[in-house]
Amino acid sequence: MLRLRRLLGAYARGLERRPLRTNMATALGLGAASDVCCQLAVEGAAWRDFDWRRLAAIALFSTVYNGGICTKVYPLYGRFLPAAMRATPLREGVGSTLIDNVVHSPVFYIPTFFMSTEIMRGKSFEDAWAHLQNGYKVTVLSTWAMWVPLQLWNFSIVPPQFRVLVLAAGGFIYVVQVDWISEWKRVQKKDSTGR
Repeated sequence: MLRLRRLLGAYARGLERRPLRTNMATALGLGAASDVCCQLAVEGAAWRDFDWRRLAAIALFSTVYNGGICTKVYPLYGRFLPAAMRATPLREGVGSTLIDNVVHSPVFYIPTFFMSTEIMRGKSFEDAWAHLQNGYKVTVLSTWAMWVPLQLWNFSIVPPQFRVLVLAAGGFIYVVQVDWISEWKRVQKKDSTGR
């Protein structure tokens, strides 16, 4: 228990002193772990069939986007809300959740995830675009199912310095989910077209 308390204290100090670096390191670790979990546990791949390029793409995306971009973007949400929506933490949480799930995720996050991870895996822009179009709708719907309640809690109750940690922890589950959808859609398309 004492070790856990010390670890949490060191993490809180890291968030206070170097929030960007701390959030990026957290997102890297959880993003990489989520792809390993997805490939080995969810998809049942053997280590000899492990897709290391995919792991690198997911880890880099998680580090840069979840740890970096979200660290800078999340504090901006409140600026876009009318004063009435900032009157209480719950109202601000509802407003920020709407911004995150109606604008940020479907317009920026999901397309960036599909396009960047596919291109980092060596796919062409056209193939990445087709993969995005193929998986977009199911990804947006599954995103809303998970993130609307989680982000409502995150933006309403969680102190601002810990919001990217909650994102990264939820992101572990989410990346497994989106990673699996992405691969499932790829296999589904390959089965129907033979490519």
